[in-house]
Amino acid sequence: MTARRSFEYIDGESEKFWEIWREDRCHYVRFGRIGSAGQRRDKYHVNPLAAQAAVDKLIASKLAKGYVETTRPTERRFARGRGPTTQSNKPSTNTLPEGYLRPRRVRKGTTNV
Repeated sequence: MTARRSFEYIDGESEKFWEIWREDRCHYVRFGRIGSAGQRRDKYHVNPLAAQAAVDKLIASKLAKGYVETTRPTERRFARGRGPTTQSNKPSTNTLPEGYLRPRRVRKGTTNV
């Protein structure tokens, strides 16, 4: 899943938002007036590359119409499919503490597969 990219259009008559994100072969768009829940549209594509091409085309279209991106820079980096550029020195929180798992014992009369 790519991160959501958010855009806003504000002029004298309207205040609109537009968000887009992609998951595998599908892209999702949420849009509406600022302050409302808005509407959502889903579109499925032949493959992930076609979905990404459609996302890029829609973003270019919104920017040409005067929408301004409101996504934070770190979110934009992940939206393009790139991970963090630096490794953290913090230990991962997803690891089990040492000694948590016991070694597997082989029962009599069986083989260790």
